[in-house]
Parts: sequence; C-alpha cells; structure tokens
Amino acid sequence: MEMSKAVELMFTYLKSQGAKPGTLRHYRHTTRIFQDFCRAQGLARVGDINHHHVRAYWAWLAERGYALGGYVRDTKRLFSFLVADEILPANPVAKAGSPRIREKEIKPLPAGLIEELLKAAGQGRNPLRDRALIVLMLDTGARVSELLGVRMGQVDPATRAIRVMGKGDRPRTVFYSYRSARFLNAYLAKERTALPGVESL
Repeated sequence: MEMSKAVELMFTYLKSQGAKPGTLRHYRHTTRIFQDFCRAQGLARVGDINHHHVRAYWAWLAERGYALGGYVRDTKRLFSFLVADEILPANPVAKAGSPRIREKEIKPLPAGLIEELLKAAGQGRNPLRDRALIVLMLDTGARVSELLGVRMGQVDPATRAIRVMGKGDRPRTVFYSYRSARFLNAYLAKERTALPGVESL
C-alpha cells in the first residue's frame, strides 16, 4: 500500500474514534515529516519499510534537533494501526528499539518579563481578568485554554482550587497561591460583577 494511502486510513481511524482537532493537526505534521523522509529514501510503500529504516528516521530527526517524543509516538501509532488493520503482517517499529527521549528543560520566566506581561495586560478591555489569567497560568501550570473554559462553580476560594478540563477531556484540580488569589479576587469583585449571565471566568 502507498504510504499516502496508509496515512489517510490512519487519519480516518483517528477521526472515527473522536480524536481532538489538535491531535489530528499534530498527526498530520508528524506523518508529513515521516513521508518526506521515506520519499527521500525511495520508500513509497509501507511494506517496503523495515526496522533499519525506522532507526534511520529517528537518527535523522535527532540530527536535525527535533524533539523525538511526538514523532516516535506517532510512528509507533501508525504501524500498530496498520498491523491491527491487517494491512501489514508485522510491525517494523517493534524491532527498531526505543530512542531515549530527553526531557526538555523548562526555564522559568524572568521576573522582569512577568511584570511586563502584567503591565501589558493592564492595557486591555478587561485588565483585571487578563492579569488574573496570567498569574494563574504561571502559578498553576494550567493552559490558557483550560482556564478560559473554567466555570464559576469550578473555583473553590476556600481551598484555592480550580477544577480544569485537561487534554483528552480529563478533569484535574490545580491549586493557586495567595498572590494569585489577590488577582482573582480583585477581578471577581470588580470586573466580573459587570458580566451578568456569563458562566465562565
């Protein structure tokens, strides 16, 4: 089977299983990179690919500075699907081993930059809300999309806890500090009261 056809079958399968748009975009990107590599190697059909090619692909990614995690995961996902769907008799990734995935070091934002962000947030239409969101993101590690989806009933001021809906529709609880509470309370007491009927933060 042509590589492009195999990728489309996998894409259709993911959509049928309710994969999120972000997951589908990521899969499109990673498989496009894999297809480009295979094309350069003269590999047009998935049945032509063996574990040596898979190892060469991972080495090629590493040499170019790609973060391997998502690419390795999606390559495994593609070939596992092809075997499960009886398109391939064996999985070449299974014999390729697993490259060591180095964790990316996450560096904290400099204090001066945080103050600049807060100052810029103060120039918008809802400065108290925007500042509260920035401080909550920095404090809890929650994504902006998670915080924007929070409803008032998901915030517990007594324990300084917020129930957010994470990736894959998995709920989780994040906790915020006294400093974040000051920003959040200022917003709730002033700007938020001017938004009757709005459920979200």
